[in-house]
Amino acid sequence: MRVVLFYCYSELKSPEAERDRQFEFCEARGLYGRVLISVEGINGTLAGSEEDVGAYIEMLCSHPDFFMTPADFKNSSYEEETGPPFPDLQVRANRNYFPAI
Repeated sequence: MRVVLFYCYSELKSPEAERDRQFEFCEARGLYGRVLISVEGINGTLAGSEEDVGAYIEMLCSHPDFFMTPADFKNSSYEEETGPPFPDLQVRANRNYFPAI
């Protein structure tokens, strides 16, 4: 199983709308983790199957507001038997600046 860490500074006019899109995409693929979205970009850590995390990376790399490549994602893994490193999925929008992790 795969874990990715990522961030991208980018001007977003509607963090709330992006939050909804991100949540729907992640929930449909059974991803776990945390994603923070603000007017200044996106920051997150997600976990799931190789296929589902790969689909998320492809989605962000083709997103018109984020200028990302696969090299922008830091990868790790976890054993399926131990379960994902997060108990659930949380995608939050905030109009304020968020610190880079």
